[in-house]
Amino acid sequence: MSSDILTKWAVALEIPVEKTDLDDDAQVGRDGLLGWFERARGAYFERCPSVAEGSFEPRVKTLDMRDREPIGHPDTVLIATSVTELGETWFKMTCRVRSLIRSHGVVADGRCTMEVVDPKTGELLPVPDLLRKDFVAMEMGAQFHS
Repeated sequence: MSSDILTKWAVALEIPVEKTDLDDDAQVGRDGLLGWFERARGAYFERCPSVAEGSFEPRVKTLDMRDREPIGHPDTVLIATSVTELGETWFKMTCRVRSLIRSHGVVADGRCTMEVVDPKTGELLPVPDLLRKDFVAMEMGAQFHS
């Protein structure tokens, strides 16, 4: 699941580490990482016109994330995400979290498998062609984020 080989990312957000992100050990815990990953996925989908149409919704099916180093306060992280695999009824998104102040390295990464569902019925749908085109456009415009 390593995000080390990815050098270009479609979406990157700078997020300041807030004290509310910290757990009892004064480090960003699983809940904080989950929130950041959700923000990054949301930012990606906000840039996909086909999602705004509302005829389908992306939904997380599985999520795997890994802490590499403790993340504390104060710090600012850069969380980057891209679609890295595309199947008939699913796609995979990879996220990488890099410390910008404390360690200057990758401090966490994650990968999720997403499904597309009908928002009215919850029925699983094939990945729509319009969404596939959005992915291509997003990934073609990906930028380097070291």
